Amino acid sequence: MSRSGAEGERVLGIDPGTRVLGYGVVEGNGRGEPRLVAVGSFRVERAGEGYASLLAIRRCVCALVEWYAPGVVAIEAPFLGKNAQSMLKLGRAQGVAIAALVELGLDVQEYAPRKVKMSLTGCGDASKEQVKGMLSNMYPAEGIMELKDLDSTDALAVAMCHYHSGRTVGRTGKGSWGEFVAKHPDRVRG
Repeated sequence: MSRSGAEGERVLGIDPGTRVLGYGVVEGNGRGEPRLVAVGSFRVERAGEGYASLLAIRRCVCALVEWYAPGVVAIEAPFLGKNAQSMLKLGRAQGVAIAALVELGLDVQEYAPRKVKMSLTGCGDASKEQVKGMLSNMYPAEGIMELKDLDSTDALAVAMCHYHSGRTVGRTGKGSWGEFVAKHPDRVRG
């Protein structure tokens, strides 16, 4: 198992949503900041309403794993919002993404939005635009400021947060869905 930030370690960051699924991929180079491999988003809302979009999320997540072969996946954890209906929909999107990743045998780590913002900007209350600006400063030649949506930069920020967290690939413990499934097979159906 390699230490987070080690050369060759690839981290896939995901910002799951009901309309847009953002992703960012970084790879350790053994010298501080990781190399940016990919950043972008999928418009899952085009798949249709309701459960069709959940299937689209699963397909997107599986495709990302196939294309980029990450060693670990960092995903943005749910946050408490004012609109209960929106939170339920977002929870479904996150659940589908996590279930697909666990089914593929990947280590999944969750990070609260506040922790992600703190790790990149030094301020847990930073705006999405401030996070995007910081990432643009880190990768000036990558055209991050030209990205149209903030979901892709949010996902890249989650990947960077994990990269700098010092967690190891395959780590078990708090936040590891793989460990939960291994410890509680009776609570997992399928």
